[in-house]
Amino acid sequence: GSSSTNNKKSKSPPGSTRPCKDSKDDWKSRRRGQKPDIFSPSWYYTEPKAVEMILSEDSKSTCTHVFSDLSKSGPFQTNPSTITRFTCKALYARKFHALRRVYCGGEAAFIRSMSRCYGWNATGGKSGSTFSRTRCDRYIIKYVNKSEFKMLIDLAGPYFKFMAKACFRALPTVLSKILGCYQVSWKRANGDHMKTLYAIVMPNVFYATPVTHIFDLKGSVRNRYVKTKPGETDRVLLDENFLEYTRGFPIPIEEKTKDEMRHAIRNDSKFLCDMEVVDYSVLVGLNESTRVMAIGIIDYVRQYTWERRIETGVKSMGMITGKASPTVISPENYKVRFQLATERYFMMAPVQTSRAGLKNLSTASKQRNSHKGDA
Repeated sequence: GSSSTNNKKSKSPPGSTRPCKDSKDDWKSRRRGQKPDIFSPSWYYTEPKAVEMILSEDSKSTCTHVFSDLSKSGPFQTNPSTITRFTCKALYARKFHALRRVYCGGEAAFIRSMSRCYGWNATGGKSGSTFSRTRCDRYIIKYVNKSEFKMLIDLAGPYFKFMAKACFRALPTVLSKILGCYQVSWKRANGDHMKTLYAIVMPNVFYATPVTHIFDLKGSVRNRYVKTKPGETDRVLLDENFLEYTRGFPIPIEEKTKDEMRHAIRNDSKFLCDMEVVDYSVLVGLNESTRVMAIGIIDYVRQYTWERRIETGVKSMGMITGKASPTVISPENYKVRFQLATERYFMMAPVQTSRAGLKNLSTASKQRNSHKGDA
């Protein structure tokens, strides 16, 4: 097939940090008229300040790659009408490249993982989205509709600035990072449009943590129960299943972990509320044998549109008959409910090094010393 690449780069602001200098091998290859290796470390932004500036700057960049698949009708003949032309647009290519530099270690490992994917049937969700998964299980590709993709592009600017704070300002967050947005389309050479897909790439929350139970929690108990078959362990369960699993008791976690989780949930939910995003959830994975938990906030690409306002009003009428509040409510109310639910689902388990314990020990020590002085 034939291929061509068209890059549309925005102008960098004055004073922006440049990539590091080319290595000797790249310099020699340029003198010979050859292109340097794109996987070379010299092509990465090595200084953290440079990556932070790229994520924080107000710029857009789109990389478009076009290639053709030549279907042959004979041994050495090509039928022009059967030629399929593929177009892949990588939106915000420069910013996502910088973000992958932080979370993926660069493009080489990311491309190797993305080159081998398979269709994945994710259970438990109600959005009807289709998914793919890399063979190494490190990344998830979610195919969204056009409206959700447009919402994500509109939120890209604040998203990258939020990620810059998380990466370089120690802002706690448990958002499942979006590492790339792609629009893939293909059509015949005669102009017949075949299909267009909108894909986003995210890390697998449970890549480094094997889990035995997975829960998708929104903080609502209305229609949030999944019936499982005996022996079915890979199904994603919902809020009511979580309460049934814990018998209504919160899961105890260490004080430091609980404190970090609380701050991260508050930061993320406030950011999503400011962007008028609703219907997000926290994906929780539990391993009973190792007693390890992994979490990540997912599905934060749905804004509170007029359609959802109408849905909220109609479903709220059921509260008159004693039903629970609808799953989708206003962004502010959704944020409050989400925060309160995570507080109910997880509690701090005091240990010997907890703050309360140290305070009590200090008070007891002072009392003992005072009694010795009196003696």
